Amino acid sequence: MLSRRGNPLEPCFPEIVRCLLDLTPKRLVLDGELVVVVEEAGKPNFDRLCRRTRTKKRLDVEHAARADPAVLFVFDLLVVGNRDSLHG
Repeated sequence: MLSRRGNPLEPCFPEIVRCLLDLTPKRLVLDGELVVVVEEAGKPNFDRLCRRTRTKKRLDVEHAARADPAVLFVFDLLVVGNRDSLHG
């Protein structure tokens, strides 16, 4: 998982990584948006998402994943197995 600036996001969002590792086929390229939804407001909260990207220590990351879980909204399926939708 990479940010739009190319920064790795796997360490910050272990709950998303666990879900993605369960997917088959293993060669998969998705385009989407990570979102942290605040239950009370029922809408995405960009500040809490940014806070998650700044959390680096493993225990803090796991705590943040429970306190402010992220959701991945996928809007493009670019590569699945040997099929590449970018190049036909």
